[in-house]
Amino acid sequence: MKRIHVAADRLTEEEAGLFLVSSLLVSHGVRTDTEAWVRIGRTWIVASGSSIRQLRPDLVSAEAWVKAVAYKGKASRLGARLAGQNQAPPTGPCVGPRGRTSLKDIVGAGQGSTIVLWYGEECSDAGLQMDRLRVWLMPVLANIIIDRVEAGLPA
Repeated sequence: MKRIHVAADRLTEEEAGLFLVSSLLVSHGVRTDTEAWVRIGRTWIVASGSSIRQLRPDLVSAEAWVKAVAYKGKASRLGARLAGQNQAPPTGPCVGPRGRTSLKDIVGAGQGSTIVLWYGEECSDAGLQMDRLRVWLMPVLANIIIDRVEAGLPA
């Protein structure tokens, strides 16, 4: 099952780096079946686990990686690409602690297909601000649930 994680909010470079790390990296490598979209200003950074290079799990390195992709023209060298305002990420259901859709329902319906997961303040119930920590932590939790379902274990 291919996974696409989308950070719907505009994040700082540090937050974007954490989101990419939590979406694409696993303890022993990179999730090659996963893609992450994160917005810096008006530009989307698109990183595919099958092509990224030199993304490290520590905060300083992840932030530097985002800056190199977004501002220094090193996107292709690092295995990422930039999508402008006119190219939006694929749409999908909002997930999270107050998301409108249950992650278990999404994964169950998406067996063998591509699932797109959106995270951000716009995915919260009206009037509730989503903590920035949750924005970058949610892909990790979603990946764990998806991995368990794919392995035939209870989510």
